Amino acid sequence: MADRARHPAGPGGAGAAMTEGAWVLLVACGLDLTFGEPPNVAHPVAWMGRAIAWLHHSGRRRAPAVAFLLGSVGVLGGVAVVAGIAWGLLVLLAEAPAALRIGTEAVLLKSTVSLRRLLGAAEEVRHALEQADLAEARSQLGHHLVSRPTQDLSPDEVACATVESLAENFTDAVVAPILWFLLLGIPGALAYRFVNTADAMLGYQDPEREWLGKPAARLDDLLNWVPARLATLLLLASGWLIGASILNGLRVWHRDSGTTASPNAGQTMATMAGLLRVQLTKRGQYALGDPLSPLTAETIVRAQRLVGAAMALAVGWGIGALALLGR
Repeated sequence: MADRARHPAGPGGAGAAMTEGAWVLLVACGLDLTFGEPPNVAHPVAWMGRAIAWLHHSGRRRAPAVAFLLGSVGVLGGVAVVAGIAWGLLVLLAEAPAALRIGTEAVLLKSTVSLRRLLGAAEEVRHALEQADLAEARSQLGHHLVSRPTQDLSPDEVACATVESLAENFTDAVVAPILWFLLLGIPGALAYRFVNTADAMLGYQDPEREWLGKPAARLDDLLNWVPARLATLLLLASGWLIGASILNGLRVWHRDSGTTASPNAGQTMATMAGLLRVQLTKRGQYALGDPLSPLTAETIVRAQRLVGAAMALAVGWGIGALALLGR
């Protein structure tokens, strides 16, 4: 984030409080909430996905050691390329007008965050459940939110998976890119998104992807360790704001957050289960929380409120931190 201390932005002298980095984050979130996702042809994450798909094609029938090496080189090389391009663009824009710098960086940062899409996808599932259209609810869930099979899920399992996805993706789609932007600017946010996308595409334990995807999966675990715990705190704070059961959220988080295979997903999912007083389960894998309330379309509404409030807190925290740091 080049030379922001010397180039405060904002109308009417407000730059003293709102630095360029803070304006970039604010504008990026405004773009996301207003316009949603751009078409794939203009979406940096879609470009990353094409590169990762090529890596999958190249390594899918390799011996485990070769696949692991290809996966390591691919993910680290991808991070270097993405961060390098972003850094080079920032250098080119260093002497450009502040409005151009802010606009360009905001568009790039917007590609790493998904506030509107996450809440909107949950809304599609909720609406289908409310209309008693289970087939459509399963379809929307599988298309937008989860990779697991959805064709035999019951209505309460569909609601459960939607709430889980809201909780888990709050880290991936909101908190982590904001934190990495705060720490390392646009290169950091885009590099994080590359790793997270590689994990989403390759991080499976099937014969084709197990060893190829391990490097991305482990790096994603590392990059999300702090964001997942920060996201937990933000969910608890949002629970306090809207009157959810904070003590139950803390109790379930302490008891159940370490019971998932991922070191990070259980943090926000267990907290969400406690705040909503529900049990979130995945067949044969985990049970988070206690079944004190039923899982219905209304549960999704309550989860949306929690995540929506937590999103606002995350953006406010990010803007405040950037302003305080003079970035």
